[in-house]
Amino acid sequence: LGPPLLKICTLTKMAEDTAAAASEKVRQIHSNFDSDNDNFLNLEELSALQFETSGNTLDKDQYVMVCRALGCHPGRGISLEALKLTYAAEGTDVNADYEKVFSERSGDNSISKAKKSKTTSISSMSSNTDGNDVGEEDVLEVGENGVDISR
Repeated sequence: LGPPLLKICTLTKMAEDTAAAASEKVRQIHSNFDSDNDNFLNLEELSALQFETSGNTLDKDQYVMVCRALGCHPGRGISLEALKLTYAAEGTDVNADYEKVFSERSGDNSISKAKKSKTTSISSMSSNTDGNDVGEEDVLEVGENGVDISR
């Protein structure tokens, strides 16, 4: 292998290592907030993640829009693969969120509020609070520091 090819191989390996590390951080974040260990983040769990990483919470309507935008059923929740997709979006920073969730500075907060609270099973969320179905025309924005929903 000549120097240019070796350099390309090295850069490729570095990119793969970085992607693997980011994927592992997303897995750890997901696992940390999956308090019922069903491999999905329900409304309470995702709201706890949102609160811990951005200071904002999710309401039922926002949660339903997030689920639908990511191809997940609101009755089940956000899968690990869907959370990885969220963190792959421009403007998100899995490293910053990971630090907020697991840093020593957060003390007792390093164990998420989702792990401390009882979770509620969400059986059906096919409509918003006024009884109207949430349509495709509803706007969903995924922003900085995880899932940041705007209307």
